[in-house]
Amino acid sequence: MSMFSSKKQKIDNNLDDTIIELAIDQRQPKGDEPKCIICGRYGEYICDTYDVDICSKECKQLYSSKKNSNSKVLFDQLKQYPIVRFPENSSAQRPALPGEEKCLLCKKFGTKQVFGSAKLCSKDCLEDFLKDNDRLLKYPPITFSSRLYHQSTDRRKELQITVSSNSPPLIEKFSDINLDADLFKNIEKNRLCSITPFQSQASAIIAEGSDLVGCGEKGTGKTMAYLIPLINRVITWRTEFQDKVLALIVTATRETATQLEQKCKRLCEGIPNMRTALIIGGISETTQQYRLKSAIQIIIATPGRLLKLNPDLRQCLMVVLHDGFTLLDGTFMEETKSVLRLLPPRHQTIIMCPTLIPSLEEHAQQVLFFPVRLIVGGRYRTAALLRQIVIWVENNNKKKRLLSLCNDARLFVPPAIVYVEGRLGGLCLADYLLSKGILCTVIHAQTTPEQEELLLDEFFAGKYTIVIATWQIRSGISSLPFVSQVIFFDLPPTVHEFVNLASRAFISQGEVLPCANFHRVKQHHVAYVFINNSDRAIFADFYDYCVSNDIQIPIQLAHSKHLAFEKQNRKINASRSVR
Repeated sequence: MSMFSSKKQKIDNNLDDTIIELAIDQRQPKGDEPKCIICGRYGEYICDTYDVDICSKECKQLYSSKKNSNSKVLFDQLKQYPIVRFPENSSAQRPALPGEEKCLLCKKFGTKQVFGSAKLCSKDCLEDFLKDNDRLLKYPPITFSSRLYHQSTDRRKELQITVSSNSPPLIEKFSDINLDADLFKNIEKNRLCSITPFQSQASAIIAEGSDLVGCGEKGTGKTMAYLIPLINRVITWRTEFQDKVLALIVTATRETATQLEQKCKRLCEGIPNMRTALIIGGISETTQQYRLKSAIQIIIATPGRLLKLNPDLRQCLMVVLHDGFTLLDGTFMEETKSVLRLLPPRHQTIIMCPTLIPSLEEHAQQVLFFPVRLIVGGRYRTAALLRQIVIWVENNNKKKRLLSLCNDARLFVPPAIVYVEGRLGGLCLADYLLSKGILCTVIHAQTTPEQEELLLDEFFAGKYTIVIATWQIRSGISSLPFVSQVIFFDLPPTVHEFVNLASRAFISQGEVLPCANFHRVKQHHVAYVFINNSDRAIFADFYDYCVSNDIQIPIQLAHSKHLAFEKQNRKINASRSVR
């Protein structure tokens, strides 16, 4: 027999969700309509167990406690509490009866559901809950099936995934993290349903609320790995945090920030009250300030302009450092730390990087809270993506060597990117190449967005065969799908930055990878690296990198006294650490 019977019809157990939950939601009786035996409201249902008129599940539970000899004392105590849906103070809420939902904080009768599962009893408990970011970051809770846990160990070995022990299982599809229905429609619409190995682990970690340091080569899907669960969590939180910035994505360059906002907008399309703001240089500050006043949930920004506008981030619960290597171990480090000071003390931090190095881990440790570390495919994957040729060239011969390379049809396959250290060096190199009949252009940190867009359009159209770019502008040109070669006229100051630059140039924007295939490049993709004694600071690391990736090493580097000295220092330091 069912728990309730309607005055008009029987209600089966599987329809119990249609029964009114709380007495406060039931109307008053009209005329001779039956009255609830507990509260006197309209007795819409009959309690089959006791054959009495009941108005709601709440009153049914109360009457059951009254009939139970062990609960008579509790029922008598409940009479002093008024029937209120959501009182100001928890002291005005009645205790929870056996079997009833309890308040997450004070364990009284939980009448309000927040974030999909948490029950609270009063406004003061809700206020306390919203102030406790440690609790907030775990909501909505994600429950993974035992099957996913059992399969994860073998799958991680197969997919070359290294992860901390305190991590959730690999998911098989994005719906495993309880996605919002509208968000899932946008994922399908943008053909993002195919999940990469990096996404299968990273998305589960982020959805669970843990801090993350994610290391994966270009093309492993790092952006969508954090963007999808980030938007899903913001959709859940925004019901209680109206007109508050809940998530922040920080990147080093305005070009990358623009690309990220476009992807975010595509995923948020059609979702009510989901707004993004792009805060970067080169755009009117007045326009950006006006945008920030329009109930923004997600900000995508570069550190400098964000600090200048100084938006209210006191309720921001998530921050993503899109290029952690540059933001925490480069010229942006101090600005990034200043940005993080604008956030509440406890928030979820996600750091994405192509390579994971000790110095980055050291800086990350200062801003993370018990993070999960994820590495997919090893720390260095550039050798798997393209052919690399290292050439020993003295500084006074670099221009001639580059010209010789450009004039050799067997070796040079345009279009190509040439990386230089600074703006002046790039302009001088461009003048030299133009004087020799090589069509080229320069993009540097002082190039405006309008100028850069025009130059890239001309590059796309074939007006130029070479783009000369400084190291700092790398993210802006990361979406050139047809670039055949990269030439390192000047070698970056670290091997990790070299890996970042070499990998990034060949990744086509928006390209979708199959799960088991990370190799996007064609056979003619080549990176030429010019090196000499000016780069001796990274000789040891670069030598180890070449050896580990089967890259032919110039004899001058192999027999360099600077390399021998650095190797000797390493041995001495290693012996000291053993002692």
